[in-house]
Amino acid sequence: MKRPMILVASAAMASIAAFTSCKRGDEKTVADAPVASARAEKGGAPVVTVDPGLLRPDRIVVQPALKRALSDQVAASGIVVPSVDGEARVGSLVSGRIAAILVREGDRVNKGQILAWMDAPEAARMQGDYLRARARLWRADLAAERERKLWENKATSERELREAEGEVRAARADLEAARSMLATVRVPAPKDDATAGTSRIGITSPIDGIVAERWAVVGGYYDPQSALFDIVDPARLSVRADVPEVAVRRLQNGAAARVVPRGSTARCSARVSARLERIDPAKRTMGVMLVVDPPCDGLSSGGFADVVVDLDHSGGPTQIVVPRSAVVDLDGTPSVFVQSGPKEGGRFEVRPVRTGFSDGADIVIEEGVREGEGVVVAGAFLLKGEALRAGVGGE
Repeated sequence: MKRPMILVASAAMASIAAFTSCKRGDEKTVADAPVASARAEKGGAPVVTVDPGLLRPDRIVVQPALKRALSDQVAASGIVVPSVDGEARVGSLVSGRIAAILVREGDRVNKGQILAWMDAPEAARMQGDYLRARARLWRADLAAERERKLWENKATSERELREAEGEVRAARADLEAARSMLATVRVPAPKDDATAGTSRIGITSPIDGIVAERWAVVGGYYDPQSALFDIVDPARLSVRADVPEVAVRRLQNGAAARVVPRGSTARCSARVSARLERIDPAKRTMGVMLVVDPPCDGLSSGGFADVVVDLDHSGGPTQIVVPRSAVVDLDGTPSVFVQSGPKEGGRFEVRPVRTGFSDGADIVIEEGVREGEGVVVAGAFLLKGEALRAGVGGE
């Protein structure tokens, strides 16, 4: 009688264990059920499906794609460069040896100020050429005057008179050439033979500015191709900014801009002076020149600056703009998630797009999304993770 009871008890315990095991298995299945899945639909774009409960502000947010103005401004980086008339590379037009240097790097100099003295034997030769040309003109004037008097007395021919006058014109041209040569190399024209033979000339600054660099050394021999000093005028500096290609289309000469030198709190007003009309094939940017209104503290030649330029919106908003957070990278391709089906559903199509200019917060979608389509603007990285787990967009 006891043996059958033991069998019944064993069977009951086995049934309870089996029921418990099944219940635990069911609980595990419910707890581990995925909230999202992804698959590539046959003949169509990949689709990511999520639990509709995730469509809430703290997880996934969908907004319609709208055409609007991206921004009134564009930010770019730039480098400070001297203006065309704000930098001078100073040298000598004759060969010679530096006898003395009168300025140091960092000194402020004025236009015409002597920076160094150079001993140039060629300068003495030029002075000699000037004196010879002047003597030739003096002799030619005397000969022509004599011929004119003889012509008045019918004692010479017209041909002799014309040759004498021609010699005067040739001698005067040689004298002017010699005088111009002296002025070019800044050698004073001698008044007489006693003041001739000066071989020391002054190297002068052609602009006001700061001695930014010096290559000349006392005793060094330099030819006309050698640079001796570099002068920069800090009041005449420009900024060359690299503006994204798509923003350049809405940037006009004369547009207002702001320049902030790196490492400085100064905010300097500026304006666009020129577009360089050449797109960099690697960076897809165009060089834009900006003239900075002085004074601008912290602006130094060769330094970096942050630039903000006002853009033209006369053409109206014609581009689809979405937040940058809506665009994710899938296997090197910019992509967005577009809502597919009912708004309350959780189906999203993976849509590759072609992006345009971005102002940092928003980005232009040039191709891939139509106006009015629902685009995931928050939670795109959650959907990207599900797409990658399903093999959509590469490993």
